[in-house]
Amino acid sequence: MTGFNVTILGNGSAVPTATQHPSSQIVRLSEEQFMIDCGEGAQMQMIKYKIKHRKLNHLFVSHLHGDHYFGLFGLVATFHLFGREESLNIYAPSDLQKLLEHQLRVSKTDLRFNLNFHPLEDYKSTPLFVSGDYEVTIFPLYHRMPTWGVKIRKQDNELRVDKDFVAQYSPSIDQIISIKKGADYMTESGKVLTNKEITLPVRSDKIYVYCSDTVFNEHVI
Repeated sequence: MTGFNVTILGNGSAVPTATQHPSSQIVRLSEEQFMIDCGEGAQMQMIKYKIKHRKLNHLFVSHLHGDHYFGLFGLVATFHLFGREESLNIYAPSDLQKLLEHQLRVSKTDLRFNLNFHPLEDYKSTPLFVSGDYEVTIFPLYHRMPTWGVKIRKQDNELRVDKDFVAQYSPSIDQIISIKKGADYMTESGKVLTNKEITLPVRSDKIYVYCSDTVFNEHVI
């Protein structure tokens, strides 16, 4: 995967409409999926956009206004009904853990899978986790309650093979893979083409930033 794959499940304000859902996004990270906020109707949008439940490994809630997390209770219940066994990592303000545990208790639900809750407490820029070439970091926003944004950086360390070289010499797939790892190439006549001659510079890192509810502040930039 060379870039981000982002699916907007909802981008509306606090009150849903017939055409807009509250905040929720899915970001594909290597072989995992990361949900950012989980407003009402998020799981219905997942069905609409054919997002596979089992690949959702990480869920981040920016703050505890309902339009950013009311969909979580139903989503967790659906995972349970589907027989999910994979753990789910939830990154959210600590009070959400109490709300979720209370809901499970009053509904007498004994989940088939583990919820790994990672409370957001330090109101500063903090690394969240790393998945393959992706690094996820949170940072404070400026809202009426503690609120965090999230920055996802994809490190692009892979060399790019020059298309003109490929057209001229038709290297095999295995040779292309080796070249991307730094190998030189020997032509049929025995001439050695150095890796530098047949590759292009590594692209700059790709960054995706989610800022939900906040006033303007230069520190966010």
